[in-house]
Amino acid sequence: MKVSRYTFLYKSRSDRCYLYNTLSNALMQLDSKAFEHILSANGGEILKQELDDELWAELAKRKFITENDKDDYFSTQNLLERHDLTPVGVTCW
Repeated sequence: MKVSRYTFLYKSRSDRCYLYNTLSNALMQLDSKAFEHILSANGGEILKQELDDELWAELAKRKFITENDKDDYFSTQNLLERHDLTPVGVTCW
């Protein structure tokens, strides 16, 4: 598995670590050790043994990590079309 191209990693000024996935609209806070491991993968493979099983399952479920970005994109598009779920944007004045 690798970090999805739709996943962004953020570290706040208070050193809190977050992942955000634009495809699933998921946001997750991580401990710094897991965050650094994912960050160090730098687009390559993520070692499952470096993360606990529960975290690994959540990362996959929320599409932070993936085997194939194209499949993730098309399965999400298919879901949106089947249920007529169009993304809604918020504009602030």
